Amino acid sequence: MFRVFGPTILPFWFVGPLAGLTMLVIAGHLLVMRDAQRHIPASRYRIRTVNGGIMLVAVPMLASAFSVVPTNRPRHFLLIWTACIGLLLLVVALALLDAINNARLGLIETRRLHDEHRALIESASSMRTNGDDRNEHPCAGGDHG
Repeated sequence: MFRVFGPTILPFWFVGPLAGLTMLVIAGHLLVMRDAQRHIPASRYRIRTVNGGIMLVAVPMLASAFSVVPTNRPRHFLLIWTACIGLLLLVVALALLDAINNARLGLIETRRLHDEHRALIESASSMRTNGDDRNEHPCAGGDHG
């Protein structure tokens, strides 16, 4: 059986299943994202994959910080919580990077759509100036054969 050398913040019977379920959700998300890789921009895929990997490391570390490392061992307690906070800061930093990257990708797409819209308007106006109106189109007369 598992022997605890002192009091912990929460019991393992509570934290362990939650951590396991969280890891399953993260791993499932990574697998689904891997299957849809060709539909996801490469930069978004890389950022989210790295973030998911860090989360897969952070979850069991947080679980052990809450329910395995005893509070009466200050050195171990401080070490595990420092590592957890560092990993959580990395997750937040990558989430911010992902948000910035999404804004960048959105701007690129907006510019592309704007350019496409402008080209369609120019094409339509050039068709009108060349006399290709609907009234002069051969099928517009009503007698279709």
